Amino acid sequence: MGEPQEGAEERRAVRLEQLKAMSSEEFAAEVRRHQSATWQTRRVAGHLDKHGRDLARVLGCSLSERELIQLSRGILELPDRVFTGINAPTNQIEYAFVRDLGGADIIVVMTRAGALRSMFPSVLEHWLRRRSDLVEVTENVRELGKGP
Repeated sequence: MGEPQEGAEERRAVRLEQLKAMSSEEFAAEVRRHQSATWQTRRVAGHLDKHGRDLARVLGCSLSERELIQLSRGILELPDRVFTGINAPTNQIEYAFVRDLGGADIIVVMTRAGALRSMFPSVLEHWLRRRSDLVEVTENVRELGKGP
């Protein structure tokens, strides 16, 4: 657990170059597209099956499908931290919107290609170690007035 993905350094370097080449307007539009991502209906139940127990553990209660959708929407709209990278299998831009739950616990909402791809709890240090390909853009998003 916690091992970085193969090719992480290269993907991170490419993403950093992409971000440097973007204007503020292009970056803002990209962030807005990812913040407006939605769940594919069939994925919500699967996510509850896969991550429901872990989410209940960190939140202190179980979530319904509707509550999962509402929580993920809230994290997209007001994240504590924001990361971006290039998805290894697809080469598509992805974003991770992170909610800090206090202590080391976080909830991560991943978006790619207009869709919410995943929402799961983790421990910040472990997740960052595993996802060393991601670039933190929290300050850039704050400057846009669209987040933390």
